[in-house]
Amino acid sequence: MIVYISKYILCSLILIVFYFLVLEREKTFIFNRYFLLFSIVFSLVLPLLPVHHINSSHLPESIPLIYKSLETSFSGVDNPINQSGKHSMRMGLVIIYLVVAGFLIIRFTMNLHQIFYLINKSRIIKYKQVHLVLVSDQQLVYSFMNYIFLPEKDYKNGDINKQVIHHEMAHISQKHTWDVVALEFLICFLWFNPLLLLYRKALTTNHEYLADDSVVRITGDQYSYQYLLIQKASAVRSNLVHSFNYLRIKKRLKMITKNSSTWMGMLNNTLSIPLFLLLFMLFCYTPKALYSESLSYFPDEIKYVFLVDGNEQDDLVTQFNSIIKKYEEPGDWWRKVLHNNISKEDEKSLLELFLQMNEEQKDQIHFGFLKISVPHAKIPSIKQFEEWKNTDKYGIWLNGNWIPNDRLNNYKAKDIQYYTVSYLHNNARHGINEHKEYQVDLSTKSEFEKQRNKFENKPKYLLAAKTIKNQ
Repeated sequence: MIVYISKYILCSLILIVFYFLVLEREKTFIFNRYFLLFSIVFSLVLPLLPVHHINSSHLPESIPLIYKSLETSFSGVDNPINQSGKHSMRMGLVIIYLVVAGFLIIRFTMNLHQIFYLINKSRIIKYKQVHLVLVSDQQLVYSFMNYIFLPEKDYKNGDINKQVIHHEMAHISQKHTWDVVALEFLICFLWFNPLLLLYRKALTTNHEYLADDSVVRITGDQYSYQYLLIQKASAVRSNLVHSFNYLRIKKRLKMITKNSSTWMGMLNNTLSIPLFLLLFMLFCYTPKALYSESLSYFPDEIKYVFLVDGNEQDDLVTQFNSIIKKYEEPGDWWRKVLHNNISKEDEKSLLELFLQMNEEQKDQIHFGFLKISVPHAKIPSIKQFEEWKNTDKYGIWLNGNWIPNDRLNNYKAKDIQYYTVSYLHNNARHGINEHKEYQVDLSTKSEFEKQRNKFENKPKYLLAAKTIKNQ
């Protein structure tokens, strides 16, 4: 989720900066409107698209993949003290998100209710293709959907300038309200992206430019309309409506007097096409990352690559799976493969096939080889060591043997040369580990050195497997 949000905000930032620097100054209002709308959708969808890897000539011929083992000991997690803190932080962030989103949804609903309340309680007059809503207690003129809200007193006295009506009718005919309502609704859920406020400002400004341009084209009187804008300048009532005097008049006056877009404006518009293509390439096509030549064997330092079944299998995959198939039988047959029940000859053949596979081929198999190296010492902190004495949460194994938690009182944190903490799923919580959340495996210095010496004589590659879900 963090990766998605980061990509989403970065993409929306690049597009809105391009708009303000290149497009906003051009008198291509219709293009600018759809650029902004498309940019909002594009930024949301692009990070969701699958990432395709580009082959690199610098990659080694065989890159060892690391698969998540089905053994409990291979389900290593971060220290539960830190994990508990992370869980609390995540819950806190979720609560903050829901509270803010809830507040914005309520405000959005109240704004809509206020507008429809005015429509229901006010006098409505049919005028051409729109409805004039005469409001008795306001001075502003604005539009929403197919309604134009006018001060009732000014309407009766004939003080409403026709250019004002033309302006609001332009908003209605071009369906600007739909843009604003949709964006306000998105902000309720995507409030964590402050750039949407810039998109709202840019979009509503563009709407005013479009309406101003429509009035000038209909009336042909540019100067009287400019005077009217200055005369009517005041504050806006709501984010959901188009007010005649909504924006700072200076920018609108400048845009009215500006000449129509030239070839330079068209060129700037054309630049948006390679920009979208470039963003698509950056977000959806990346070079394959180089894998480390030496990765730790111990569980808590293992990184995982999750595989999916492929529909098409070539010769290497077929040969690989045919060897594995020899060991299939009812029950957890895959455990027998991992428990050294596979013949040395078959294991050697599997390794040779695996090292010849490319990434797509490796994505089609359930087993792979973990390239291992000699582990390094890892001593727990005093805080971690004291936490492990909690009998309700932890099961303790010292040098491969289970011990009661209070036996840790005979040791100090510095006596432990290596440790792993593994989360216990429900199917592993039985016997000694019943009701325990985590299993802690500890090694003293002497045991660690003993196992380290043995480990140096282990094979270079270790056969491992991902979790196989029931189909």
